[in-house]
Amino acid sequence: MFEPEKGLIALAFAVNLLVGYVFALSAATKWRNPDNFALHLSRFPWPLPRNGLHPLAYGVILFETLLAIAFAFNLGDGYRHGLAVVALCFFTAFLVLNRAALQTTGCACFGERSALNRYPIARNLTLLALVLLPLMLGVELNLTQSLIQSLIFVLSAAIGFALGGASQSFASLMPKEAGNLPVLYLSYRLNGVKEADELLAAASSRRMLIVLEAPDWMVEAKRDRWPSHRVVAATEPLPGGEPFLLRRNTKGRIQRYSEWAAYAARYIRE
Repeated sequence: MFEPEKGLIALAFAVNLLVGYVFALSAATKWRNPDNFALHLSRFPWPLPRNGLHPLAYGVILFETLLAIAFAFNLGDGYRHGLAVVALCFFTAFLVLNRAALQTTGCACFGERSALNRYPIARNLTLLALVLLPLMLGVELNLTQSLIQSLIFVLSAAIGFALGGASQSFASLMPKEAGNLPVLYLSYRLNGVKEADELLAAASSRRMLIVLEAPDWMVEAKRDRWPSHRVVAATEPLPGGEPFLLRRNTKGRIQRYSEWAAYAARYIRE
């Protein structure tokens, strides 16, 4: 026989785990490359000095991480809901105010190819309703239930991290001849070549490796037009379907930049 109280507890479990997962996924995507997220933020006007964007980026990532922990481990009853509501309302207002710019750049909260980015306003409103639902129903989990929920989240996160770590390896895409040079992947079939042309044609002592998917005549033409950089022909279609940049950080870890134009502009002009 169905017991309403158990149904409400199961609902609270599901809501906490789902909301915790969404915030954790958003934070994890940004933790992989906080610099890329800061470059994404630089597309928008902020009442901050230029060097204030990195602290802002880290602040957003840390806030999302804390919300993920609070929902996943059932901490801060009431408080976490209020903070999540404030955050989701702010993010939604930001999306509405910057909708013109986001039509071209898109929302990249969950990585540039995530389905969760497709309808960001509807996504945020759905999350807002989920956050408020347990409060409206007056559901609270006891200590044992909270521990069970935490265990489920930890096990799920461990499995997701193991699978995600394998899929996020970019070593196979890094050409051996690149060394410590940033590697920019472009395709004549996609947007980005014109923007890259303006950046790479300028003389620079900061060299990059350009992997260009294009007919041979175009590759040769770009070698002449971008003499400060090394241009090589791609041997296969551009992976992912969008231009991107890879670079090796000081620890030897390869990072992927969807904000390749902003990174390239900064790198060339340093």
